Amino acid sequence: MFSRKRVIRLVAAPLMAGALTLGTAGIAAAATTTELRPVQAFLFFQHGVSFGSGPVEATATVGVEAGEVTVTTASKISGAGDMGSSAVSLLPVPVTVVWTNIDNGRSGSAGGISTEPITLATGAGRVDLTITTDTPNLPGGGRVVVE
Repeated sequence: MFSRKRVIRLVAAPLMAGALTLGTAGIAAAATTTELRPVQAFLFFQHGVSFGSGPVEATATVGVEAGEVTVTTASKISGAGDMGSSAVSLLPVPVTVVWTNIDNGRSGSAGGISTEPITLATGAGRVDLTITTDTPNLPGGGRVVVE
């Protein structure tokens, strides 16, 4: 027979493994991450002498908290300097995420730096995300389903 302490450990262990949450029916559900269309950013440094461009890659994670989506971005900027060199860097870039929940009508926006995740309280439903930078860019984004 199991001791009381052992039974508690066996029951609690599945709820603490990975990014699991309790859904509306009390059943554990794993968080899901979706790759979004990257932003194509164009940067200019040193009064226009140096320039860079490249994707700001993005993912959206849902299921960690009910009614929320977390957008994580990372810039992969490469550029040419005064000497014509080219290198890829993880240069922090200011990003803005504009969202619309097409099921409940809510919308909003949030900003941050490409090296830090942005959490959005969208409510449950299908959520359209548009991601831009504060530099000239071709927007990225996608659609996720938030529980």
